Amino acid sequence: MTNLETFVAPPQGQDRARLFAHRSASILVLADGAGGLPGGHAASDALVEAVSTAIAGECDAWDVRGWLRLFQETDQALFRVRCGETTGIVAVFDGDAVFGVSTGDSELWVVGAAAVDAVTRGQGTARLGSGRVAPRHFHRVLAEGDTVVCGSDGLFKHVAASVIASATRSDSVGAAAAALGAEASRSPDDAVFAVLRRFQEHKKIEPGGTGGVGSPGSTLRRRGGFNAAVI
Repeated sequence: MTNLETFVAPPQGQDRARLFAHRSASILVLADGAGGLPGGHAASDALVEAVSTAIAGECDAWDVRGWLRLFQETDQALFRVRCGETTGIVAVFDGDAVFGVSTGDSELWVVGAAAVDAVTRGQGTARLGSGRVAPRHFHRVLAEGDTVVCGSDGLFKHVAASVIASATRSDSVGAAAAALGAEASRSPDDAVFAVLRRFQEHKKIEPGGTGGVGSPGSTLRRRGGFNAAVI
């Protein structure tokens, strides 16, 4: 079972992030619609809708091949109608594991006390809708206290890696989200991101934070072994 403390703010421009509960897992989808091309927002919405439909249809969230297939099918569907392009990350959190698929220049990192694992760094840059995606799968085991930060290039391209890591290591998920949100607000591009931290069940969770975290329209939820903030 995965507990998630979740803050959700409205989409940013053509960027989308959404967190779903599915059986014992929590599933994050993040999409960054391509700027400079028509239909970026429609493409990012299409990926979120495809994931939502799969979950509603009781998909096997633990079958990575199913997520790879969903990315390939979404890519071809968008390409056929020339409906824009988007990056994509689907990350499944269950127990102490995070796994999923990704394509494009959005990123997912695991930030530990002493090291940062840029999990999706070096993946293919082709976007969904280009007709040529080659999505890559990933899997990591999270140690107690490890924090996952997942975001669009509005965050990772314009904020120094050391700043992202330091902010992500804040004492609480709310504080980490607020610090990252403050940095992202200075980005010239749209920036959407998510922060999820593995925690002990008895640990007290404090929402905390500013800069949009817990603002009107946000919602707070809690499920299993993670704290999560989605901005």
